[in-house]
Amino acid sequence: CPPGGRPGFDVRGSRCGPTVKQLGDIEAVVTDLSAFGAATDDSVVLLHRLMHALAGSEIEIIVLDRVNPLGGAVVEALGNAQIQTLDEDHVIVRPAMTLGEIARFIRTREKLDVRLTVLPVVGWNRTMLQTDTGLPWIGAPAGVASLSGMMLRPVLALLEGSVSVGRGTQSSFEVVGRPDLDGETLAGKLSSRHFDGVRFFPARFVPVRGVFSGLECGGIRIVVDDFTKVRTAEIATAIIESTKEQFLHDASLSTGAETRDKGRACDSSSCTDSDRSPFGRDRAKFNALRSAAILYR
Repeated sequence: CPPGGRPGFDVRGSRCGPTVKQLGDIEAVVTDLSAFGAATDDSVVLLHRLMHALAGSEIEIIVLDRVNPLGGAVVEALGNAQIQTLDEDHVIVRPAMTLGEIARFIRTREKLDVRLTVLPVVGWNRTMLQTDTGLPWIGAPAGVASLSGMMLRPVLALLEGSVSVGRGTQSSFEVVGRPDLDGETLAGKLSSRHFDGVRFFPARFVPVRGVFSGLECGGIRIVVDDFTKVRTAEIATAIIESTKEQFLHDASLSTGAETRDKGRACDSSSCTDSDRSPFGRDRAKFNALRSAAILYR
């Protein structure tokens, strides 16, 4: 037990969140979590499970909100043409909400009877990225060394079943490659698409962790010049289309997503709802619920 004799629980390690019985007679759970703009952030998963666990109880959830480092103006989603084997119409990869707004979104979408209070951020608006706030960038996910990597991470993480994204290097999520990839050709094809706010260069790197760990990979380096213009979903789709001609005939954004979803599978049927994506697959419904959930303009 921690000081004071109250029991402690490693909520992040639980696949189903704490139970009301475990929390005993406490009146509120205060969450102060770092979120990084991706729909698959661990903090989003944790908050989702916590809300399900406390639904119907008298325990209040208090969310200390933080800025979204990727801003709150641009929503990105992948359509089912890109995600070939997932039963989804659209997969939201960048919801463009703060964690407090996501909590409000979840409560409404899933009709949860949960006592929720969000303490809002002061001085932030939806057009502001982390670089606009003047605040230090701390608490980034392990292995992401820059805001560029953070911007690219929500979508590039879904490619990891087929390629490496440089995990463990100083360029994690800024490079994409594999041992038999021709980086010169791929960089040329992507550059010819003239994507706004981003450039592509050939690169060679050796990932320390993850796919192709320890092997020299050919590939590309992605340089973000304008964070307000880059659209990562379009870039990821273009990477798949361009690499298919070389060798990735089975390239699919589904591989990484399926692995992640299996890893989050609940141990019991009571956890099923809280383990699904809280954003759903209906883009129109998502947009309507998001509009009602936002706290900042």
